Amino acid sequence: MGEEDVGHMFCMYQYEVGTRSPSPICATALDCNPPLTDPCNPQELLRCGCDARVDEVFPMSILGFNLQQEDSVHFLPYAQLCTFDLIGPRILNPFSEPISQVVSANQDQVTYEGMTSIETGLYRVCAIHVGRLYDVGLVVVRPSCAVPLVLVDGACVEHCPRTKIPVAGKCTAPRACVIAVVCVIQLLSMPGTHRLIRRLAMLSGSVAGLLTQQDYMLAIRMTDPYESSAALVRLHR
Repeated sequence: MGEEDVGHMFCMYQYEVGTRSPSPICATALDCNPPLTDPCNPQELLRCGCDARVDEVFPMSILGFNLQQEDSVHFLPYAQLCTFDLIGPRILNPFSEPISQVVSANQDQVTYEGMTSIETGLYRVCAIHVGRLYDVGLVVVRPSCAVPLVLVDGACVEHCPRTKIPVAGKCTAPRACVIAVVCVIQLLSMPGTHRLIRRLAMLSGSVAGLLTQQDYMLAIRMTDPYESSAALVRLHR
């Protein structure tokens, strides 16, 4: 993809569509000492002479030359290297597939629309170009909300609503929980339900008391090889 394919650095936020990096390759960062490691930090970007705009959202762009419409981008935990065995549709990935991709007229840029990540962390960016796999840089995915805040309808709040639970920093309503709540509400709204519940409670209490006072028989299969029939053992509380 070219000599530039090692310098991409992206900043993303969890659940946010797009990146905060208008210029994914910063030429001056190559000579920056100490090296630039956090593309989400405007102070670090300024120190290394890079575009420090991190308050806007841009589509993800991969730079190079002779880029093709078929070129694709993939993501791995940064500790892993780009290999074909670790990428593909069968591999679980926190990043979404792009909804579209556009190659520039002079074929030096591919723009991927709709990229987002449901997990935070540091990831390696791998790109397939003309059948070959390249390591083109890294992406830092920051949490969408500062701990201990949680995300509710795009806003960071202290607590989830009563019908939702926090999952990876986002308030989510489990499907089973929603169904159970709806069923209970419908049951309580039916005529005579409260009287039925009271009668069942009284009956269950009577049955429980009866069981604690009565002897009962249990059929137990004996393990003695010479005993082929079931024996009844009398149990008494």
